[in-house]
Amino acid sequence: MKIRPTILLLIAMILAATSSYSQTPVLSANQIYGLNPELYNGKIYSYAPSITTKGSQFLSGPIFEKGSVVINGKTFNNLLLNYDVFNQQVVLKFMTRMDNMMKIILSDVWLQSFNLGDRHFEILSFPKIKPRIYQVIGKGRYQVFYTWRKDYNLQNTYGASNYAFSKPVRESYLKFKDKLTHYKNNKQFVDLFSSENRPLINKFLRKNKIKVKKSGSKEILQLINYCNTLPTK
Repeated sequence: MKIRPTILLLIAMILAATSSYSQTPVLSANQIYGLNPELYNGKIYSYAPSITTKGSQFLSGPIFEKGSVVINGKTFNNLLLNYDVFNQQVVLKFMTRMDNMMKIILSDVWLQSFNLGDRHFEILSFPKIKPRIYQVIGKGRYQVFYTWRKDYNLQNTYGASNYAFSKPVRESYLKFKDKLTHYKNNKQFVDLFSSENRPLINKFLRKNKIKVKKSGSKEILQLINYCNTLPTK
């Protein structure tokens, strides 16, 4: 007895709705008739915190943004994406040919980079560091890398019984010659450069009122672009 394709898709949808935390089943492009198998091939995204949970597992909230991804060297544009920083997963939302809205996890085996709004992310590994997702700022011999996470804790107010996601927590690194070095503040950032360039960078930070611990991506891009104009020995 042959099972109709519509019944197979219905089964996949039911499994996704009834499994809050499981990352199975795997959805292949054969079940999403006619879509590119390199992109639409991954596990159904079914992570669903309790409805009483405060906040979101996503970097900037639950609303999906327009973005693009690079998979196996191929770029796919005009996608609806979100970055689950709690689970470190990139989620794609799309409409199937049968008008069903679905969410899948893009495979971290084939995913190389993605853009989410105006932010650029890459999946990279370094010596003694496993592959992970980095937000990348700047181009050139110096780059700033961010890692993001969220914590999930019981609310710390008196008598609280609900859990909440924290605000996004950012860790900052300077990349130079394929090496990542962590920094926390202006002094630590400046100390990563040569003694000849430190006074110049300090002057630039003061003039532009940049605090690397708090400044946004635009200010950090301005800073790292300036650092890339300085001479190196």
